[in-house]
Amino acid sequence: AGPVVLESIGDSPRVFRVYNMASEEEANAIIETALKAKGQNALKKSTVGIGADADGTELAHEDRGRTSENAWDHESVEAKLIIQRSFRLTNIKEDAGKRDGLQVVR
Repeated sequence: AGPVVLESIGDSPRVFRVYNMASEEEANAIIETALKAKGQNALKKSTVGIGADADGTELAHEDRGRTSENAWDHESVEAKLIIQRSFRLTNIKEDAGKRDGLQVVR
């Protein structure tokens, strides 16, 4: 796949295009992980909104305008490699409190 290359495409806000962040093999493995996931990690209809109101009612809900599905990959070897790569790329010290999974959208 070659070296990871960072191209600046905007200054305010700062926007970058990243080349070679993941190999085709890594991307395919992450897709397969998402397609095979069960339970909480399975692909599910995307929602709008986040969190809960003062009464504890969940605000996230399905909306017919949102047609995608998404899942999160926290555990596959490939996801962990790409997450580590992103910390190195941004020069941020990796720690569990700053680490999210990779979002897979279909």
